[in-house]
Amino acid sequence: LITEISPLKERPMEEHSLSWYTLTDGWYWMNVGKTHLFRYTLQVAEQLHSSRLSSGLYVDYYVGRLWEDMLELLPAILEPLPLPLLQRVSDLSAWKNWINACDTWNNERPEETDEEKMEEETEVYLTAARWWYERALDTVYLVSGPHIWFWSDGTQIHIGWDNRDRLFNGIPAWEAQIGQISLPIADFLADLRAFDQQLMTRMAKRVAAAPHYWTDPHFARDLVSLQREHLQRAKMLEETFRAVRQKEPTDWKRVLSSIARIEEDPLFLHILKEQETK
Repeated sequence: LITEISPLKERPMEEHSLSWYTLTDGWYWMNVGKTHLFRYTLQVAEQLHSSRLSSGLYVDYYVGRLWEDMLELLPAILEPLPLPLLQRVSDLSAWKNWINACDTWNNERPEETDEEKMEEETEVYLTAARWWYERALDTVYLVSGPHIWFWSDGTQIHIGWDNRDRLFNGIPAWEAQIGQISLPIADFLADLRAFDQQLMTRMAKRVAAAPHYWTDPHFARDLVSLQREHLQRAKMLEETFRAVRQKEPTDWKRVLSSIARIEEDPLFLHILKEQETK
């Protein structure tokens, strides 16, 4: 696969540069029970015309992106939600409607002439919604990227997905349409460590092999940096766990208060009702 690194094939030599991230070029998916997230529907896969048949129905991108995004989510994922929010997100479809209505409310609410009050209402919106977006896996780099969320109740990690509105040329983009699964936190962390270890092992081989493939002097400086960057990347999972331990706890009372305040607004209730009837 190292000879198929996409950007290095597609650009002229003078524009080439090597980086650890570039060398993670590959394909990936996520097993959740019997479901494969990041697996395209057959119709969409046929339209995408992957030049690398080995990727089949799965995302063909930098594996390092999924790894980075999972590490970024970890501090939020491992902080348990309070019971009232756990109850709300247990119905993922209804909660997704609520969040969409909240976003619409924030965009459509009358603009305040009082700057202090305007800032206060903006903060209410951010407090009510930000914690949920901190638990959403970033897939914006993909066309119609899947919607995937992670959250914890203190003993279990919950993974939810809802891709019914993720279309490619009018066709459902992902096989996994809507669902939810839970697993013990220890099992989730074991899987994450295994993913990290597998990625680092394979990347160590690619980094070691790189000088044999990119012999042009143009790459000499990149090859030196590549070794150094790999050593840094290999430490990032443990650095993330330190960030988890140092994370300031969320003020859940303030979150719940902000949600209640938004739900008192007739405009929000009207928007939510429209969302639920779509």
